[in-house]
Amino acid sequence: MQATYLNLYFVACDDNEIYKNKVRKQIRQWVDLIMTKKNQEWLVVYVAGQDAKRSNNYLGLKTSVYDKIRMDFSQGKQERCVYIRIHDPDGPGSDLWAGFVEKMKDSILSSFDMQVLQIQEDTRRLDMQRHMPGWNYCTFFILKEGLAQAFEIMTLYEEALIQYDELEASFFQVLRDKALAWFGHFGGADAGDDSGNILDFKRKDYRDLITKNVISVFDFRSYLFARQCRMLLKLQRIIEVCTRAQLFITSFITSIRENQDHLIENFAESWVFSACMNVVNECEPYYAHLSAADPTFTSRYNAVKADLLLTARRQLDKLGAKHGHLPNTAPFSIYLEVSKKDSPSVDNVNAPKGQITNQKLVEAISSVEAFDKMYMALSTRSIKSYDASSRSRAALTVHGDIAALKYVREKYDEAVRIFESMIWRYGEQEWSSIENSLLIKSLLKNAECLSSEDAEHYTDELVTNVARLDKAIRRSFLPMFSIAVISIIDDPALVESTSVEICIENHLPKSLHYDRLSLRLVGNDPEQIWFVIEDQVLNPGKNTFHLTSQTSTSGNYVVETCEMQIGKLVFSHNFMRAGQKKRVVRLNQDVKQLRARVSQPREICLGRSQRFAVCVETGSTPISEGKLSLESQTEGLEIAKTGKVDAIIRDAGYSLKNFWMAAAYTEYDHTSIFLKVELSCNGDLPVRILRSNIQPSKAYVVESQPSVEQWDITLFPKQTSTFVYRLVRRTSDEQDLDQLQSKVHFDVQYRTLKDEVEASVGAMLKSKLEEHKLGQHFRYVFTKMREAFLSSVDYTSYGLMDVVHLDDFDAELCESFLLHRDLKTKVQLLDLIEEFFEEHEAITIKTIKERCPGPVVSAVSFPLDIPTHKVLHTAELSFSAGNDVLVSDACPCVLRIKRSTYWTEDHSEDGLYEDFYYDVDVDYDNWLLAGKRRLRFKSKPGEVMEFPLSLVPLKTGNLLLPAVRVSAVSPNVFASTVYTNNAQQVLVKPKSKTATFFVEQQQRFLQSSYVQSPDRPVASPDSSQYSGRSLLREVMEEAAA
Repeated sequence: MQATYLNLYFVACDDNEIYKNKVRKQIRQWVDLIMTKKNQEWLVVYVAGQDAKRSNNYLGLKTSVYDKIRMDFSQGKQERCVYIRIHDPDGPGSDLWAGFVEKMKDSILSSFDMQVLQIQEDTRRLDMQRHMPGWNYCTFFILKEGLAQAFEIMTLYEEALIQYDELEASFFQVLRDKALAWFGHFGGADAGDDSGNILDFKRKDYRDLITKNVISVFDFRSYLFARQCRMLLKLQRIIEVCTRAQLFITSFITSIRENQDHLIENFAESWVFSACMNVVNECEPYYAHLSAADPTFTSRYNAVKADLLLTARRQLDKLGAKHGHLPNTAPFSIYLEVSKKDSPSVDNVNAPKGQITNQKLVEAISSVEAFDKMYMALSTRSIKSYDASSRSRAALTVHGDIAALKYVREKYDEAVRIFESMIWRYGEQEWSSIENSLLIKSLLKNAECLSSEDAEHYTDELVTNVARLDKAIRRSFLPMFSIAVISIIDDPALVESTSVEICIENHLPKSLHYDRLSLRLVGNDPEQIWFVIEDQVLNPGKNTFHLTSQTSTSGNYVVETCEMQIGKLVFSHNFMRAGQKKRVVRLNQDVKQLRARVSQPREICLGRSQRFAVCVETGSTPISEGKLSLESQTEGLEIAKTGKVDAIIRDAGYSLKNFWMAAAYTEYDHTSIFLKVELSCNGDLPVRILRSNIQPSKAYVVESQPSVEQWDITLFPKQTSTFVYRLVRRTSDEQDLDQLQSKVHFDVQYRTLKDEVEASVGAMLKSKLEEHKLGQHFRYVFTKMREAFLSSVDYTSYGLMDVVHLDDFDAELCESFLLHRDLKTKVQLLDLIEEFFEEHEAITIKTIKERCPGPVVSAVSFPLDIPTHKVLHTAELSFSAGNDVLVSDACPCVLRIKRSTYWTEDHSEDGLYEDFYYDVDVDYDNWLLAGKRRLRFKSKPGEVMEFPLSLVPLKTGNLLLPAVRVSAVSPNVFASTVYTNNAQQVLVKPKSKTATFFVEQQQRFLQSSYVQSPDRPVASPDSSQYSGRSLLREVMEEAAA
């Protein structure tokens, strides 16, 4: 980015002629030169002499050279001229100098803004061309960094940091796109790269390397990180510097290790150590005054500082293990790479020879004493920083490292003293595993030195003491015990219930009695199952136990953990450790155990509270009473509690007899209601209608029900079936109405063809498996068969043809869901399934009904709205005129309204009279109405009311009479109308009559009188003409009349 923002031209001329002839031309040429440059401002500064005096009109220079310069070079409202005086009596604080400085600031900022906008536009345009051929990241970097440096010059460090962060993000984008063609090599091979100051961005001419496209990845990332940290240090954000440094070091070390074949030995350890120490040393000078301003700053800064110091110290662990100063054991080997523990590869043999250049590290690895000195110094600094940041657990970890170093150096007293100071702290925080590991390190005698008698003695003492513990202690099975899961046993002839056979080998020389041995299996539904056995003896050597479970389920489960409890001591073994193959077992539903399942109810009643069905199968377990507990897995779903339920389940023997009996019946009554119900199938599967009926209500009695004995109606998707019922209103003297519902309910029983087929196939498969004593596998096998083979059955074809065709047997598919069984059982099941498919390739409806006599039946109940209190009016419109209705003549008529007595419930005086109104719906294209079109009246049952009206027909022909409707004023009264004149037509005739007459013409006039000759006499009118015309006039007058 160019560094020129403002150009100044100083003028010291008092002679108007010299200015006019020479100076003005020079200023003009200078301005033209500046205008050729982009985004630069300019000012003309007039320097007045000491003798210049102020006047009333702007310092008395109205006609001076300064006024001429202003007039010649000022552009509109933008002032381009500034006035100053060399020897100002007021000094530098005068108004003239203050205005000059302010004008310079405004001009510089204006130029800066224009240049920033220009660079941002160029950068955006170049970034949009990222995927075009010839795009260069280095060019993009130089352009964007110029913007960052401009912000830095203007002390806008936050904006400059944003630019560098965006450059880092764009670099990672290029890295993800694997487009690192602008970086020739990884780098890091120059002298001092492993120990150079990571925050020194002037250690190399990085910008020149970027401009020439020859910079390495190592140098580029070092330069970019140094620039970011410089901005953060300018902002005095040293905590963020340390945080970013930790993140940068831990992420970039991966790239360094990937390219370590081309680097010197121990390059990574030296670089990490140097980088951590450089960042800490750079941030320390800022710490004093920043901590004084913010009391919480000390804790936050020491936390990130301690992490950097510990990271640097861990490099000593690696170097010490490589050079023999530390053993290759924990905790020193924790951060050693696995590849470095093995023998060096062929590529490492050709690695460049050289040594690290960090003199402190070279001195540290030269001798054990120097190594220990630096190790202790860094550890001590880390502990102090962790203590200052209140991170006591992290400080304890470093204390443990120091104790381990003392232990290696055979300074046992110091090591034990440190261990003892740590043990009680971990004990207080309930970190038992760390506490126990430290206790083991503090022991004076190892287990290998114990004799058999001593081991037995300590075992007895252990068993006695664990029963007195307040809290449980967990330990691993190894090395005292070994455990293995053998098999699943579910044959009813061998075991009472499904069992898991496990083998435990006791390596102790003494028998142990354990309280509980449990094995946990994890799966889908339920998520976990525990198999348990209690109060057994574990003898020395191998022991076999059969564990049982109170939960009966079917499916594939993974063996997760096994626990053996001896008092408060719990031994556990995890079968799902990393690197260990999972053991998958298949469980079958135990047909002898109690089984419960929740499902949607087979009977659904709309308009009532939603219910669900709980099916309990006792199997072979006798049950006298029990408690059912349900827990909702959905938030907000409440399950209503019910009281105790008593039921006696027994086989009831009964027989059905059919006989006919005669009864009186009525075919039709005007007091009956015919109810039409249309039932449609909206699902994808056909259903078979088994039964339908109407349940009476408190207001209606069902007078007729369908008398179909054996229903066989198959309803296909989008098909409709109609049911008609006749209802009669109840009389008021009937009793026992409390048990009835307020609404009539339509009940229908049905069964989907899918349920019908699956129930029949399941029954046949279960019978076949039980014949070969494999009935315990039925639930699992049928579930898999239903998913694999029955899901593709065409049930529509079955409903039409009454034949079900099963898919062909797929041995590979069946074998896939029988993987986790023993070979013998798997072969038997495969043979039986194949034989079943061969026998039942096509299953007829007769076979289905015979093999499954009692399939599952579903039911649904719909409430139907029928008025319980109705007012019925009969309306009749009668004409008083004769048979002929003439157009435009008013026709008197009478509207008679009668209220029916059959539907009346309330016979009290209050309910006897009610307010109603009639409404005559007149089609004004055909009729005019004279009278009350709408009128309010009171009526009582049986009363006939008459209202006079007049109708005037407007057209001839057959006209429909206006419709009449009677409605109740109160919204609580349901009123209906029987209009006897509904769809009745009236013939309307015209008033005039037409007749046809044939009149003989007596005289034909050949020409008009005015064309006759004047000499010719005019004939007198014939009397016959007048008589004919008068006769025609009389006939027309009579017709008009």
